[in-house]
Amino acid sequence: IEALLAHGAIVDLPNATGLTPFMAAAGLGVSPRSNKARYATADDRLRAVQLLHAAGADIHRSIRDNRRLEKEPPRDLGGPVRYHSVHIPTDGQTAIFGAARHGHHEIIKFLVANGARIDIVDAKGATAFDMAMARYEPVPLDPPQSPRPETVALLTELCAQQNGCKVPAERVSAAR
Repeated sequence: IEALLAHGAIVDLPNATGLTPFMAAAGLGVSPRSNKARYATADDRLRAVQLLHAAGADIHRSIRDNRRLEKEPPRDLGGPVRYHSVHIPTDGQTAIFGAARHGHHEIIKFLVANGARIDIVDAKGATAFDMAMARYEPVPLDPPQSPRPETVALLTELCAQQNGCKVPAERVSAAR
């Protein structure tokens, strides 16, 4: 990351689904069975988020036009195409959604300390709390996700410190 930034990489350049490197470093768009950052430690992930933030990554940027690839007809790309190799985030999700989904506590603390809102609501009405409680559409072939009560506790604690932040009410259904 340091070498790319030193050579002029565009820090907030999104991929086709609207995902930026900052969002991906925080865990947004990363499936538990993905090879992306498989061997990255918690410290590696936090350092990547810190580097990208220091380089000017927008902490408030959200996903837009997230399902373009799924709307395209299948085509031959010379080999198997893995459409579901990553969790494609919903419009309106920010980096904190990915950190909450994967239980990256130090990243959550860093994001909040730098102004990220905990109570952002995505296009489907979900928040970072829903990610931490595994209340999102399952991705085909991914292992079932379990709620992360420690992450919910952290989000609740940090939300209490944010002006106007409201912890969402419990939802009856665990599946979205």
